[in-house]
Amino acid sequence: MRKLKSSKTKSTHFIRGSLPPEARDIRNALYPSQAVSRPPTLQEKLAAFIKIKKIPGTDWYKRHTHLTWCSGKECEPARKAAKAAQGKIPVVEERTEGTVPPDGLNLHGATPHSFSHFRKP
Repeated sequence: MRKLKSSKTKSTHFIRGSLPPEARDIRNALYPSQAVSRPPTLQEKLAAFIKIKKIPGTDWYKRHTHLTWCSGKECEPARKAAKAAQGKIPVVEERTEGTVPPDGLNLHGATPHSFSHFRKP
């Protein structure tokens, strides 16, 4: 069996793709709340990126990754509004017992065995 060589690089307890808490705090400070009146400028974003890169364990964190995260934060309110608009379903009036729905089906007296002829053998 082959013996594995030990890594000479300094290891951290953070996994790749996960920022240390200090770095997350710097990044989240760019967008203090969901109702931001003005998004940060490119210079502010890059200044935060440079601060993040100075923290150990952020070798994997690239400029593109940072700007993509920032873009996602800026588009989030519009995305949530669009999702909410898609999810709006018109309220259907509740029917009383014995009434026939507009499509002509009356399922009020149906039992679990009423549809047994649709089952596959």
